[in-house]
Amino acid sequence: MPLLLVGWVVQIFLIIHVVRTGRPTWWIWVLFAAPFIGGLAYFVVELLPGSRAERQVAKKGRDLVKSLNPDLDLRRRAQELAICGSVDNKRKLAEECLARGMPQDAVELYASTLAGPHKNDPNLLFGLARAHFANGDAAAVERLLNQLEGEHPQFQREERQLLRARNATYGDDVPAALAQLAAVSQNYSGLEAAYRYGEYLLQVAQVEQGRAVLQELIAKAKRFNIRHDEELYWVKQAKRLLSQSR
Repeated sequence: MPLLLVGWVVQIFLIIHVVRTGRPTWWIWVLFAAPFIGGLAYFVVELLPGSRAERQVAKKGRDLVKSLNPDLDLRRRAQELAICGSVDNKRKLAEECLARGMPQDAVELYASTLAGPHKNDPNLLFGLARAHFANGDAAAVERLLNQLEGEHPQFQREERQLLRARNATYGDDVPAALAQLAAVSQNYSGLEAAYRYGEYLLQVAQVEQGRAVLQELIAKAKRFNIRHDEELYWVKQAKRLLSQSR
């Protein structure tokens, strides 16, 4: 009983801390819904200092929060937009919609931002192109990429080239799409382009070539001792595809 009492005292302290320090109010729901795990997540996400090791722990804490309530970020972004209909809030909600597999909603949100002083904003144009790609609208993607090429030729050149190559996979010309992905993967600074190339090779039944590309991706990550979470994600995905293609 004393241990249980201590646990509730800690929870109350954390809830008070949320209110007094202006942390997001959804933490209160997390702390009530999962007293021990929620308290641990709050501690590692909000209270630990910012060293690299501690940031990694904090990321795990955020992942834990998302596992407890996977729609939390989506609801939070929607609430922020309801309070303030700014372009930035629309963009943030659009990104969350993309992450949650809601591309049509992302298209509509991004399209609503392209007005007035923001009508030629390259970040918004590229976000809309990505949303159209996720929604399967290859023609819209090509139109927006051409607009970016004409108006903002230096903007995220690598990412634009990769999206254009991936967009080619929606067409019927498989050799042309493969050639584009191969070319981009040779010059792309990260691992994603190689993953997309290997993934598409497997999709078009060129299994041996696809496996070779993915194996080289993994070997490259090991050779250069790549540690960034964003890049390790593609290593993990490559290993998953290799295990599925045996």
